[in-house]
Amino acid sequence: MEDGGKVGSGLKLATNSFKYSDVLYLKDVLQKKYNLKVSIQKTGKENQYNIYIFKESMSDLIKIVNPYIINISNPTIQRFFALHYLLPFVLAALVVLHLIALHVHGSSNPIGITGNMDRLRLIDGDGTLGITQGEYSNCEIIVGIEDEKMLVQIQDKLGGSVKLRSGSNSIRYRLHNKKGMINLINRVNGNIRTSKRLVELNKVCLLLGLEAKYPCKLTKDNN
Repeated sequence: MEDGGKVGSGLKLATNSFKYSDVLYLKDVLQKKYNLKVSIQKTGKENQYNIYIFKESMSDLIKIVNPYIINISNPTIQRFFALHYLLPFVLAALVVLHLIALHVHGSSNPIGITGNMDRLRLIDGDGTLGITQGEYSNCEIIVGIEDEKMLVQIQDKLGGSVKLRSGSNSIRYRLHNKKGMINLINRVNGNIRTSKRLVELNKVCLLLGLEAKYPCKLTKDNN
């Protein structure tokens, strides 16, 4: 009964999207099978028609449809309305919690597993840890231009700069500030495995007053 409504003392069936032949067929069914007084009325739009059931047939119509109408109690309506009203707020709260999880644990890792392994793989394979002028620690990572997003994510966490390298299809991340370097070392310390990178790690840790940690032996359980 959602495609219609009461009009005056009668009832309108909204058959706007029906073909005229279908509307005519439906009118004949209501008249011949159910003995209802009906007419076809134009809606005011081209090729759109409604069926109008006259007030004289309303009592007969009620008897026909009454067995199929579901009786909904007032408490049920109230509960449905409460759910309908509260659901958008519940969904909004879930979105906020999801964003918080992304912010706390890393946008590519919402379930909270540490993202240090991803960073150390970059440093092990595509990065260097160094010291300039004998007193400033730094980190540099060079990757293909297609991995720019990954470097930007590191930049968001640690600071530093991300710039295109002239003359090549690559991009470079650089980190110089002491606070960012300490943060970086704390994240990767104990997981660096490349021998050359371990030497660099020891020198940087010595400069920053940190203890260099060696990685544990890889096994089938921790690899």
